[in-house]
Amino acid sequence: AVHVAAGQAFEAQETGAEDEGGGGSWSAPVRHLIEAVGIVLQCQSATLATWTAPAALQCLNFVLHHLEDRRAKVRRAAQASVLRILDGHASVTPLRERVFSLTA
Repeated sequence: AVHVAAGQAFEAQETGAEDEGGGGSWSAPVRHLIEAVGIVLQCQSATLATWTAPAALQCLNFVLHHLEDRRAKVRRAAQASVLRILDGHASVTPLRERVFSLTA
């Protein structure tokens, strides 16, 4: 259900269904959706099967797309969600070992 809502909000933005002005009527709903998607992604298991599922990738792309949004509050919500996701998976030992072995 979350990935459907994320997809609909993303499509509305891409088709120009938002206001062209400063914030527009879509800013608050998009921010809240980004926060909700971030929490869901943070809570899911850190397995390859989970993160390669199309629904998970669509949700992650939705959050990542808004890292460069023109609206500051939306950008901040996306940045906070990415940090929340990374922080939620930082304690997963196999993932942590893989990441650090790639950088060493």
